[in-house]
This record gives sequence, C-alpha cells and structure tokens, in this order.
Amino acid sequence: MDISLILGIVGPIVTIVTILGTTLYWLGGKFREIDMRFQQIDERFKQIDERFRQVDERFRQIDKRFEEIDERFDKLEKDLKNYVDTRFGELKGYVDLRINELKGYIDSRISELKNYVDERFNQVNTRINRLAEAYSDYQEFFVEYLAAEGLLRAEKAQCFVTRLGGS
Repeated sequence: MDISLILGIVGPIVTIVTILGTTLYWLGGKFREIDMRFQQIDERFKQIDERFRQVDERFRQIDKRFEEIDERFDKLEKDLKNYVDTRFGELKGYVDLRINELKGYIDSRISELKNYVDERFNQVNTRINRLAEAYSDYQEFFVEYLAAEGLLRAEKAQCFVTRLGGS
C-alpha cells in the first residue's frame, strides 16, 4: 500500500480525530461549566433549604412561645377568677355582717322607741285616768252638795252617785 493512500486515509482520520478531540474537549469544558453552575445552584438550594429549616425552626419556637403564652393567659385567667371569687365571697360576708349589725342596731332603736312610746302612753293614760277620777269626784261632790243643800232628795242623789261610779 502506498504511503499516499495511507496518508490519504490517515490524514482525514487524524483531522476528524483532531476535530472530535477538540470538540470533545470544548464540550467537556462546557459540561464542566454546566456542572459548576449546577453545583452553584445546588449550593444555593442548600442555602435556601437551610433558610427554610431556620424559618421552620423559628416558627416552631414561635408556636412554642404562643403555647406558653396561652398557658400563662389560661393560668392568669384562672388565678383572676379565683381571686375575684374569693374577694366576692369576702365582700359578701362583710356586707352580710354589716347588714346584720345594722338590723340589730335598728331593732334595738325600734325597741327603745317602742318602750319610750309605751312609757309615755302609760304616763298619759295615768294622767287621763286621774283627770277622769278627779272629774268623777267633782261630780259626786257636786251631787252630794246639791243633796246637802236640799235641792236633791237623798235617794236621787244616791242614784246619781251610783251612776257616776262612786260608792
């Protein structure tokens, strides 16, 4: 075989291999560049994932804080209700005590007033009885005087005296 034939066959093959090698080298560079960009994108996704993880963790912490706050509010509400109920009971007892004291005071004052009125009534009644007795005595005296003067007969005078309530 002839060298020119071999060179004619080997020359285009070397050219094709050179073109292929160059093209593959160039493609390798592009693939490397694409791979590096994917690595950067992966790194960014890792950073974004890390941020999401941090955000999720913060949300968990916030949820936990809200639960703690809810528990505190529930406890405060319960404590406040207990305090109000206790104070209300104390105040109710105090008011009941004061009302009972006032009832006792009013009852004693009314009793004093009743005794005072009864005493005054008895005094007035005694005076009226004495006045009525004095009037009756005067009438009896007057009838006896008229009988003594002879203006009335003794039996009629006795009748008047008996009616007047005398002896």
